[in-house]
Amino acid sequence: MTSLSRYAACGLVAVGLLIGALSFRPEWAAALGLDVTELPRLQEQIARDTQRRAELEEENQGVLRRVDQKQADSREVLAGRLTLVEAAARFRTVNTAYPESMSYLRNLCSGGSDEERLCRQVIGWVEGEGSGGDRAETHRVVARLEAELQELLRSEAGICLPEPR
Repeated sequence: MTSLSRYAACGLVAVGLLIGALSFRPEWAAALGLDVTELPRLQEQIARDTQRRAELEEENQGVLRRVDQKQADSREVLAGRLTLVEAAARFRTVNTAYPESMSYLRNLCSGGSDEERLCRQVIGWVEGEGSGGDRAETHRVVARLEAELQELLRSEAGICLPEPR
């Protein structure tokens, strides 16, 4: 018998002894990660985790789309191309794409109505979006929006957001 044959035989004996020991002590196999009886359960867990990852990725993409839209609308307000109530109406449309958004809005923004809260949300986003640019201009725009909101709150008509187009 050659030395290669002896090594192969010894290896086979060692593997056989290991398999025998693991079959009598399954907890050893589990501790080593060699418990094949767990394979179907692990495959099911991988499938569930893969599905959950896809769901989370889809949700993440939705959040990013909503953030992009709110940033774009805030820049439009800063540039004077969109009024406070027009932006608030757009924010309402964006928020309704995610049902929990209005609940979060009610918890985070003060106000006597959802329309007022949406206006306050717009003002906050405009302030945040403008913080990287001309701070004096951002401050002027935010002050103008605050004054516009106060005027709307004092008016008998209240805050009337236009319907989405």
